[in-house]
Amino acid sequence: MIIDVEIFHNLREAGITDNIRKTVNYSELTRRITKLVSGSESRLLENIAQNIASLLLKESNATKVIVRVRKKRYSRNPLAGIEITRLRHG
Repeated sequence: MIIDVEIFHNLREAGITDNIRKTVNYSELTRRITKLVSGSESRLLENIAQNIASLLLKESNATKVIVRVRKKRYSRNPLAGIEITRLRHG
């Protein structure tokens, strides 16, 4: 499975201060996504993408996430998979 995520987050303070605590902890989110997917019994790419989007919105200060998921065996050109966009509400 190939997973690609985009995380929309206000990174202004991190860019100004060069403080790692003000940005997204990419290695931690990657670890959590890997754990989520490896323990999943989901049959649909859509369900996997939704679970990843929910995790990212819950575990980070992201305002928006885009999640793309495709199966490796379908990853040749043309690429086949799904993409979802989710926003933080509230």
